[in-house]
Amino acid sequence: MHAYHAIAQSDELKAKLLAEAKANIDAGQPTKQLGTMADGLYMSSQTYYNWYSPGSNLDNLPIMRNPEKWDQLAEIDIPILTFSGGDEEEQYHHMDIIGEKAEKCGDFEYYTIPHTDHSYTNKEKEAGEIILDWIQRKF
Repeated sequence: MHAYHAIAQSDELKAKLLAEAKANIDAGQPTKQLGTMADGLYMSSQTYYNWYSPGSNLDNLPIMRNPEKWDQLAEIDIPILTFSGGDEEEQYHHMDIIGEKAEKCGDFEYYTIPHTDHSYTNKEKEAGEIILDWIQRKF
C-alpha cells in the first residue's frame, strides 16, 4: 500500500458539492462557480460534476481514492510512459499506482522532473527529451 491514500474531500462534502453542481446544471447555469472550494480549487458546477460524478469518463486518474481495480488501465498491454513535476500536488507523486493498476502492461516507466509544476514550466525541453528518448527506445 502507498502512504498517500487520503481522499481530499469527505463523502459528505462531495455529496453536497455534487448536489449543488447538479442543481446549477439543471437550472441552466453549468458555469456557475461552486460556493465551496473542492480539492483546493474553485471550479464551475459542470467541471466539478464531470470530475466527481460516479462513473464519470473524466475519472481517469483516481490516484487519491486508489480503487482496487482501475478499469481504464487494467486492459492496457502496451508500454506506458508517465511523468510529473516535482513541485506538483502530492497525488501526482504516486504515478507508480498507474503501473500497478495497468495489470497487463509489462513495460511501465515513470519519471519526476524536479523543480517544476504540472505544466513543466521552464522544464518543457526536459519533458520533451524524456518523451523523445522513450519513443526512440520503444519504437
